[in-house]
Amino acid sequence: MTTTNSPELRQKFTELRNAMDSELVERSEVIDTMLLAVLSKTHHFQLGTPGVAKTYSIHTLESHIDGFGPGDSFEILLTRFSSMEEVWGPFDLQALENGKYRRITTGMAPDAKFWFVDEIFKCSSSLLNSFLWALNERQFRNDGHIAQIPLHTMFCASNELPESEELNALYDRIHFR
Repeated sequence: MTTTNSPELRQKFTELRNAMDSELVERSEVIDTMLLAVLSKTHHFQLGTPGVAKTYSIHTLESHIDGFGPGDSFEILLTRFSSMEEVWGPFDLQALENGKYRRITTGMAPDAKFWFVDEIFKCSSSLLNSFLWALNERQFRNDGHIAQIPLHTMFCASNELPESEELNALYDRIHFR
């Protein structure tokens, strides 16, 4: 049985860190905080100008995680026009005919373990606020039912910090910045 003090686990993380460090030049702090976010099942934010490898660093980490497969991740580039359906899934039209407001979540955020939300502060506050419960409680409401979601870690990036106070609650839920 592997414990958190096991030399094998420490060795695996050392190898992972070294592999990422060789691929991401001068990004040691980002690598360390990304790994801490994964280890602690919390969330990670990268702020930087275009071209500083924010997206590349997240894809590099994903490529090094054993057992990471299709459906384990959800990725979206948000804009001010992004809709709830793009994150949480479209409504099931057949269910709507029967008065149910069920979303089809396959391949969407509620079914993924790792999220990458790029340009997180560029969309509406209503969409961002919809993240709050999911990030803290790991729950999602679908057709009036509360479901546990498998979210392990959300990675997000932006070229800018939130400008409106209503986005501060989301920013506060991101532990590693």
